[in-house]
Amino acid sequence: MSFLNVTHAKLSTLSPVHLGSGEDFLPTNYVIDDGWLYSFNEMGLAQALGHKLDKIKSIVHSEHGEQMLLSIQRLIHDNKEQLGKLASRNIPVAAGFVQLYKSRIGQVAQRENNKRNVINQLPIMKTFINPHNQRPIVTGSAIKGAIRTAILNDLAIKAGLKRPQDVKDSRKLPNDLLGFRNPTEDPLKLLKISDGEYEHSENLPATEIVFAVSKRRVAKDGKTAGGPTTYLEAISGFRHQSFSFDIRFLNNPSQNPNHKLPSDITSLTKICNAYYLPKLVKELRELDEMNYLSDSFVRGLQQLLEGELKQAIAQNKMLLLKLGKHSGAYNKTLDNLRQIHIPQHKKVVSETPEVRLAATASAQQAVDLLPFGWVIIEFDNTKLCNLENFIKSQAIENKAYQLKEKLYQIQQKQKQELVSIEQQRQAKMAQENAKKVEEENKRIKEEEFAKQPLYAQALTKFKECLETDKKTFKSKNRQFQQPASIVGQALITLFDAYTNDWPSEATAELKTLASEAFNYLGVDRKKKDSIAKNLWQKLPQ
Repeated sequence: MSFLNVTHAKLSTLSPVHLGSGEDFLPTNYVIDDGWLYSFNEMGLAQALGHKLDKIKSIVHSEHGEQMLLSIQRLIHDNKEQLGKLASRNIPVAAGFVQLYKSRIGQVAQRENNKRNVINQLPIMKTFINPHNQRPIVTGSAIKGAIRTAILNDLAIKAGLKRPQDVKDSRKLPNDLLGFRNPTEDPLKLLKISDGEYEHSENLPATEIVFAVSKRRVAKDGKTAGGPTTYLEAISGFRHQSFSFDIRFLNNPSQNPNHKLPSDITSLTKICNAYYLPKLVKELRELDEMNYLSDSFVRGLQQLLEGELKQAIAQNKMLLLKLGKHSGAYNKTLDNLRQIHIPQHKKVVSETPEVRLAATASAQQAVDLLPFGWVIIEFDNTKLCNLENFIKSQAIENKAYQLKEKLYQIQQKQKQELVSIEQQRQAKMAQENAKKVEEENKRIKEEEFAKQPLYAQALTKFKECLETDKKTFKSKNRQFQQPASIVGQALITLFDAYTNDWPSEATAELKTLASEAFNYLGVDRKKKDSIAKNLWQKLPQ
């Protein structure tokens, strides 16, 4: 098996794209402050709340269940500034969600019929990222899945399938169209698409937190959509050529020659654009009629589709796809055979009455919405200047460049905080090392001291006492009878330790130290009946 050809591709987002990772942001691992979500890991949490350990212990030991969760949420929120400095990810947040967060964090959402509290979890679905550098990824499997749908649609048309009744078993239809039974024989395994990791030439923020709101496709009796609003992290729309990947076609000699599958980028592009282009045009028309989208987005994209993109599609220089969550069942099913099940209405339709759109506010307040999932893929060195200008103008309109500046400021503060933490760590380490050295020196000194004869120990103790007192002046009133005379008391102890069997050199050192102490204390050893005279008389004359 060998490669027939390899095509280098770059993907631009025309609208937000969510490729679910199966994980959520939760209020125990994020805070929202000043329009940004700051996500942190266990290390960041420990560093930020290390000084609150007693508070955390108190919450854990004294509270239970939902009350404990609420208290922890509040504690995290109260320390949002410090947690923000230690965040591993920084993501701009829709204005509406900021208000929602402020109103709900640390609060009870509602009470169930059994009067149990329901805690505001405020989960936010994460998009797929590289865990090592936190950059979002458009997976090869997501791209291939969208391509697969277009290929199946093309094969169904060529097979003459014009209505759902033409299909005997819809579950077997993909295998029948592709001509295989065993998954190992799937001819599309010869199409290999690599993952693309976010890398924008101007370093615009990669993702954002948005609402996914449900809206009716067409007006009906004044009714509005009733689906629940969800919150998710999406790859931002209007990011020009921000994902690079390869499309590879493999040559398999054993492949059935009767298969009409695309074996090069030109045929693949034709099939995909034939499937997705009419859907984009239809979606723009319907959503524009409902006044969901911004006028600049609709008119700009329509102008491109009538001009530069129309020409690029005709020349097979670009590929149009719709990816990820909320791209809609209509864009994931075969045109003539479409049967969409709506469980809540217990019916099957050819088109869903509602559509999920990306919004910066809740459903009631949402304006200037965007569809999910539309991307354009350009090949090799293709340069669509009008497309680039449109994407940049929309990025400006959506304040992407302002967010870029804010992100830079946030990251600088975080770098400063990390430097400060590292300096503190180094200082603490130096302090601990110095303490260890000091303790080791003390241990060695004590061991050496213990090996000395008793007279030598007594002399050493007194010398240390005298030197210390001279530095600190603790014996301010330097009379024997005063409790403050530390040196005087130590000298008495030294003489008490003296015995006649001391070596002559030790006795001589005692005399020298005693004379020095008498002078320091300002006492006369010759004075009759004085403590000093009595001590001196113990020594050999």
